[in-house]
Formats: sequence, C-alpha cells, structure tokens
Amino acid sequence: MAAGSRHFSIGAGWRLLLRDAGLEPALLLRAAGLPEDLFEQDEVRLSPQDYVRFWNALAHLDPDPALPARVIENVSAEAFESSMFAAMSSPDFETAMRRLAQFKPLFGPLRLDVGESSGGFAVALEFVDTSFEPPAALALAELAIWLQLARMGTRHPVKALRARSPVPLTDAVSVTDFFGVAIESGTRIELVISLEDARRPFLTRNEALWEFFEPELRRRLRDLTRDDGVREHLRAVLVEMLPGGETSVDAAARRLATSKRTLQRRLTAEAASYQEVLAEVREQLARHYLTHSRISNTEIALLLGFSDPNSFFRAFHDWTGRTPHTVRGEAPAARPH
Repeated sequence: MAAGSRHFSIGAGWRLLLRDAGLEPALLLRAAGLPEDLFEQDEVRLSPQDYVRFWNALAHLDPDPALPARVIENVSAEAFESSMFAAMSSPDFETAMRRLAQFKPLFGPLRLDVGESSGGFAVALEFVDTSFEPPAALALAELAIWLQLARMGTRHPVKALRARSPVPLTDAVSVTDFFGVAIESGTRIELVISLEDARRPFLTRNEALWEFFEPELRRRLRDLTRDDGVREHLRAVLVEMLPGGETSVDAAARRLATSKRTLQRRLTAEAASYQEVLAEVREQLARHYLTHSRISNTEIALLLGFSDPNSFFRAFHDWTGRTPHTVRGEAPAARPH
C-alpha cells in the first residue's frame, strides 16, 4: 500500500500527554519543523515524513529514553481519540486490537498485525513504507500503550510475555519493570501477552459506544484512500478477493463498481496492468505468509487464489528466483507467527 501521498491524523490529546510529562508541545513541534500552533488547528494532518520527524523530535527533546513509556503509564481517558475509546469499549484485549488493526492506517503509515502466537496473543507493527526506520520513541510508545490498554480495560496488572523492537530501545530498569520483561531485538515492533490476559473481560466494555464510533472511523478510513489511484484501490480489493479464490478482472471490476474496460483503461493510464498488480499483491502476501506465519505452502497457495500448490511454486519462483521453502528458511527462527 502506498503511503507517500497520504496525510495522517495525530490527536490533540498528545498536547495533554506532553504537558503532563513536563514537555512544551510548541518546542516539540519546532524541533520537528512543524507549525508551533499545529495542535490548535481543527484537524491535525501529517505527511509520512512529518510523522517520522515528529517522533524523532520527541526522542531528541527529552534525554530520558524511557519518556514514551513514562508518558503512556500516566495516560488517562481524557487524552484518548475515538479509536482508543472504541478499543476500550471492546469485550476484551484481543477484540480491541483486532478493531484497532482496521483503523491503524488513520494514524500513520503503519500496519498492525494481530493474532495468536505460540503461547500467547501477539500485536506487531510495521511501517508500510519500508524505507522508514521506526523511530525509537514510536516503538517504545506503541508497545507501552498496547500494554496500558490491556491494563486499563481489565483493571488487572497485565505483564508482557515478550516485547521486541527492530531499533535499540532503552534497557532502563523502569522500562523493564513497566513491561515485566526486557525488550528484545526483533524484526518488528511486537508485544505478546498471555491468551488468558488477551481474553480477560474488559470492565470498560460498551458495545453501544463501539457502534457509535465505528461508522465515523470507517468514513475517515474511506477519506484517507479517496485520492489513491485505481492501482491502490485494486490492490486493496485483491487482498479481500484472493482468499475466496477470486482472481478475475471481471470480479475485481464488479467490486470496484466499474466496468472491466474502464478498469483496464485507468490502469493503463497509470502504466500498469491487471496481471501486474495481481502478481504484485500475490508476491507481497506470499512473502508475508512465509516469513510471518507457519501456514503450510498448500494453504498459502489457496489463500493466494491458486488452484494447486504447483502453480504457486512456479509463480513464486518466477517472481523471486527462489522457492517458497528457501524464503521461509531465511525467516528468523524465533518468529512466533
């Protein structure tokens, strides 16, 4: 998914969090090269580059490497945005994170993956554009707020089973105490808690509140992608289609509410073809399944809309020059998904 032209929300609640931590928002914004009155605007929108600069500035403004965890530990509902209210209204942490995963693109060039891990429930974050290196402050803040969400919802002292980051984070005792484990090196920003804690009922459950916030979040998500080209819309549609075995241009055109001819003409205008985009999506999903899960190659073939595993093997070799087995073998052995 391309994120270069998109702009993402950053909540005014950050102004409260920063001041509670003893930081002046205007100084942070100045250090990031952003307007000092940004939080006074009706709608705060950042480009991917601005987003990264904001988080890097936060890390440089305060010498305490544990600052993000310290801020999040004191978070209150006053600073919550609609997505967090929606999460807090969920039945449990697992449901909350699955809901947040849908709307994470609203708040940065990010993708949130959630699911059962060996012995627990894992939440992992990746930049959509891999040319960005996650700022350390962002990595620590995301890990901390996920854990804090579980604690606030359950009113239980939830501890992490594992916490990982692709960028070095502080090994301060206060941070280890906060998470219950030391943060390890990993390929993604990742938190794992026990299944028992992930499914522990939220005392803040309120389905009526979720039903109130969900339509607005979905509207904002549609607005975010409204200016994307047809290629990006097609990629999103194919991700939904492939697990059901649908791969035809006719089926994609129907889902996009357009004709096959119009879809192909618009793709040509963007120097693309249907088969090229289909192959790109299949390759991207195949790499993800091979390196982030233990799904069998036969299952992957079905999820990608191939009629048999051999067709998948041949196509994967054409895309990459390697076999699925080779790519899976190069994934870190410790990866839990």
